[in-house]
Amino acid sequence: MIDLANAVLQQLVKDGALYPEEYEEMAIPTYYRTAEEWKQPFTSDSNFSLSLDHFEEFTLPDVYLEQFEENGDAQAFAEAYAAFFKAAFEPCLFVSLSDKRTSESRQQVIDLFSQKLQSTLAQDPKKYSCRWVIQLVLISKKQK
Repeated sequence: MIDLANAVLQQLVKDGALYPEEYEEMAIPTYYRTAEEWKQPFTSDSNFSLSLDHFEEFTLPDVYLEQFEENGDAQAFAEAYAAFFKAAFEPCLFVSLSDKRTSESRQQVIDLFSQKLQSTLAQDPKKYSCRWVIQLVLISKKQK
C-alpha cells in the first residue's frame, strides 16, 4: 500500500500537480517492530522495572479483501482502503505541501492523490491486500 502511494505521488510530480520539493519532504513516520524488538527490553539481563508476562503475535484477516472475494466489488474495496489510508496517513503525508499554495490548491492535490490511489486499488484488489501483524503484550511491574 505504501509503495502504491509512493508511485501515485511520483506520478503527481511528473504531471506537475505536486512540486518536487513537496514530494521530497513527505514522510509517513511509522516503524513496525519485530517480535524480538518488542521483547528486548524485558530480557533477564535488563534493569527494566517491568516484566513481560505474555507475548502473542498474530495476523489479522483482511476484511476488505474478504468482502471483495464475496461480492466482487472492486470499487467498494478501493473506497474502503482509500478511506483507511486517508484517515491513517493523510495528515502527516500532506503537511509538507507548500505554504504558497492556497487552501483550494492544497485540497486539489489531496483529492487528486486520493482519486488516483482509489482508481489503482480498484484495478487489482488482490495485489494491494494488507495483513496486519498484531502483538498482544501483557506487562506487569516487577515485585521488589
